[in-house]
Amino acid sequence: MPRLLLISIATMSLVCLTACSASPASSDGQSSLSGVHGSVTVPRFVGSSGLKPIAGDPCTAKAGYDDIAAGTQVTVKDASGKTLAFTSLDAGTVSKKDPLNTGMYVYCEFPFTIDKLPASAIYAVSAGGVQRGAVNFEKADVSSHGFDISIG
Repeated sequence: MPRLLLISIATMSLVCLTACSASPASSDGQSSLSGVHGSVTVPRFVGSSGLKPIAGDPCTAKAGYDDIAAGTQVTVKDASGKTLAFTSLDAGTVSKKDPLNTGMYVYCEFPFTIDKLPASAIYAVSAGGVQRGAVNFEKADVSSHGFDISIG
């Protein structure tokens, strides 16, 4: 009997070692993402200094985009609306984006990072006031490009 008890304890320990060290599986069998970067880009405040902005300089959003600023919460949800992660925007910098090729750099980019993002086929990302809504991303795009949201 002591030998049978010892084998049972050893078997239970092995099962626990295997199950307790495994990563939690998501409902769709996909793995989570780590260190996901993103940004929210909005028109920037243009002062009256007359100085040409340089990409990377500090900036703020222009009027009408006051809900986008350093510290604004970013929320990531799955397709069912379950919150998966949240973080906040970092300080804004003048974006290199210049769609009209004017050299004036009229956008302010607020970066953010999500340390660990549970797996989901679709991610709905929102930042700022409720009027902004959410932008949907597929996991494959997030894996290779992160979250890039442009407003305005």
